[in-house]
Amino acid sequence: MQIASDAVYDINIKAGHPEYFALLKEFRATHDKEMQTEYNQPSILTNCFAHYPLVNEYARKTNKPTPLIMAMWFMESSCRMKNPDNRDGLFQIINNDYEPGLIQRADLHNQLNDFAVFMERKWKRFYSRNPEAPREL
Repeated sequence: MQIASDAVYDINIKAGHPEYFALLKEFRATHDKEMQTEYNQPSILTNCFAHYPLVNEYARKTNKPTPLIMAMWFMESSCRMKNPDNRDGLFQIINNDYEPGLIQRADLHNQLNDFAVFMERKWKRFYSRNPEAPREL
C-alpha cells in the first residue's frame, strides 16, 4: 500500500487549505498515534489527507460535497487505496463488482465516478418525492 510521507501530507494540506494547516497539524500531533490500527499501519488521517486534493478536485468537477465523499470513503475503507475482499469497492454501497486488492489512481477515479452517479440517483429520487426540499447543501 502506498501511503504519503509526512512531507507529502504537509504539502497536500498546505496546497489544499492553508488556513487549516496549523489546526490539522495540532490534531495530528495529538491523536495520530491513537488512530493507528492494531497492525501499526499508517493512520487514517495520513491515508485520507494524502488523497484529499484529488478527491476535492473531483468533487468540484462533479458538484458533489468533498466532506461527504471523504466521510464515506473513511467510514467504509479507511481511505485506503485497496478494494476490500468482499468486492464492494471503496464505498461499500455501490452495486458494482470491484477486484479485491490494491488499486491505482485510475481505479480511484472510476470509483469516485461510480459514487457520484450513485449520489446523483439518490438525490434525484429524494427530490422527486420531496419537491419542496432545499436544493443547496
